[in-house]
Amino acid sequence: MSDYEDTVNQINEDKELAEEYTNLMESIIDEDFAASELDEMIAKACKMESKLMKIYPTGYTELSSVFG
Repeated sequence: MSDYEDTVNQINEDKELAEEYTNLMESIIDEDFAASELDEMIAKACKMESKLMKIYPTGYTELSSVFG
């Protein structure tokens, strides 16, 4: 692949991660899940949030208040 295609693919992957994180956070805030899944969902969201903070350092500057 060309550098351009690699960049486009990375941008799409980053966008998908941000969208997945947003959906997960909405589910946590709205309590739209089984209680037994909470710990797993929070752990997943924390990992995603750490990745997003590296990808978008100006957009994600602080940890979520949900976890902090």
